[in-house]
Amino acid sequence: MFYNTGHGVPINENFSKLRKYHKLSDLPPTTHQFPKAEKEIQTLLKSTEFDKLTGVGDYEKKEDEKGG
Repeated sequence: MFYNTGHGVPINENFSKLRKYHKLSDLPPTTHQFPKAEKEIQTLLKSTEFDKLTGVGDYEKKEDEKGG
């Protein structure tokens, strides 16, 4: 989920209501409002090799010297 959206917790109806109660937009100004930013998040995660470390994303897994 984090790799795809940049969020560790999905925005659901309860969070949306809570944000509205506090006079905030129901969606935070993140990839939920700006879906094009998802590509930027993925680029940053790839550049730090987060995708390889966590095994998410579209990286190519390569065998190590031991064949694993």
